[in-house]
Amino acid sequence: MKKLVAANFVDKEEFFEGKRVLLDFMENFDREDCVFVGNTFSGFVPIVCENHESESYRARSFRFNVGALHQYILISETESRYIDELIPGDKVLIRNGIDTYKQLPIARIKKEIRPFVKMKFKSDEQNIEVILQSNATVSILTENGIKLLNDFNQGDTAYVLKWGKASHLGSIRNEFCEEI
Repeated sequence: MKKLVAANFVDKEEFFEGKRVLLDFMENFDREDCVFVGNTFSGFVPIVCENHESESYRARSFRFNVGALHQYILISETESRYIDELIPGDKVLIRNGIDTYKQLPIARIKKEIRPFVKMKFKSDEQNIEVILQSNATVSILTENGIKLLNDFNQGDTAYVLKWGKASHLGSIRNEFCEEI
């Protein structure tokens, strides 16, 4: 498996409303367990499970809020899928907080219309973006643990997983591809 690397947080911009996706599992996750989501195939951002409370939301340690349905999500150490293609029973790659990986089947998928933010990161001149629900419970894995979206400031760092230039049916391809 490729290693997580630090990336600088560049910008957060309010995005449109659209369908956000929740992935529910038949397992409880630890605070730093995460799945990998990316707006483009260049890289993925580790999205942490909703295993923390907010003022208006109880912890849901079985759930990942993976953002916009058009994005990529890792299903294995070498393959991705579009989030919208997932169905209950499909397996998704999950990183345990101790840097081990496993695939677990999805129990339920929930889609709802919500507002989004686009989070932009940069690592070694490579841009990595993710479009997530603008919500107080969505968080990303950083070198210092989890960080809520609303707490990111320009210059902060987060982990990212650099990936590839192009994909075909979920596999990495070494060919020209431009996603913006």
